[in-house]
Amino acid sequence: MVPRLTLAATAAALLLSVSVAAAQQAELLPETELRVCADPHNLPFSNDRREGFENKIAALIGDDLGRPVSYVWFPQVVGFARNTLLSRQCDLVMGTVSGDGA
Repeated sequence: MVPRLTLAATAAALLLSVSVAAAQQAELLPETELRVCADPHNLPFSNDRREGFENKIAALIGDDLGRPVSYVWFPQVVGFARNTLLSRQCDLVMGTVSGDGA
């Protein structure tokens, strides 16, 4: 029984180290654009036509960093942060609703 447990623990550690290395390598890739996660239908905050004030703030930040802004559209529902920022779909979230629940 112990050898199977040891083998399983070793396999799990190996898989974890490979996934951590891949995540670190992804962070080292050059950034060419500022990826912003936002709700496509959340005026006056944001919308997919970039008319919200959060869209305007994101554009100012992109200009300041010298990077064009691109959007990842996702409705602000339970799991917004988990499915966008925490899953590395974007670099920035301008705002979320209170009690997002990540």
